[in-house]
Amino acid sequence: MERFLTRRERSLTWLDSLERPMWTNRYEHPQLGAINAGDLMVSWLAHDFIHIRQLNRLHRHYLVTDLFSESSADYAGPW
Repeated sequence: MERFLTRRERSLTWLDSLERPMWTNRYEHPQLGAINAGDLMVSWLAHDFIHIRQLNRLHRHYLVTDLFSESSADYAGPW
């Protein structure tokens, strides 16, 4: 895990150092076709949000099935 966090920190430091990112620069991927830097950035963030959603789902499941199995979370609103 530490190696992953080190790479993430380097990536964020590099991104922060960019003065004028060229988000429209394009690359022709052999399988995906044309992709630009902005597409890659949005995909990176969306991927992180997917993991956050997975963690939230696991936390909710733990809350309602293990921690408070006798209680209901209905008052919180629809999941």
